[in-house]
Amino acid sequence: MVERATLTCLWIGSFVLAMLVVELYIGKTVSIDGLDMLVLLQEDRLDAMKPLFTIYGSYLAGILAFWYAKPFKPAKSDGAERFRFWLAMACAAVFNGWILYMVSRAHFTTGATVMADILSAVQIASWMSVIVAPANAFYFGIKAKPAT
Repeated sequence: MVERATLTCLWIGSFVLAMLVVELYIGKTVSIDGLDMLVLLQEDRLDAMKPLFTIYGSYLAGILAFWYAKPFKPAKSDGAERFRFWLAMACAAVFNGWILYMVSRAHFTTGATVMADILSAVQIASWMSVIVAPANAFYFGIKAKPAT
């Protein structure tokens, strides 16, 4: 149960952190060829956050649904259950790390555009979903082992 909460907190924390990174772009200026330019206009905030809501919304909805619906048989051993957890944790860490890197790129590099990086993050998320979504379902969807 602690492992499920830890993995769920990783996903929710990454989502909140991605929203915070986008929020920190508002009002930030960069100097390009001696001209100070805003990185993200306040009216573009929702356009920048909408793709992130789509990415994380689908994963968080699945995770929270599998907290209650358990369609898969319990693991046969503790080792198999630990393997499922570490597989889901590794996939989630790589996925969320890559998305957070792409979203925060404009904080660390000059010439990076926020919207282009967010759209790249969405594209990467769609490619990685082939691995990450089944790993999450495989872990969160298992029934608890009966008490002996």
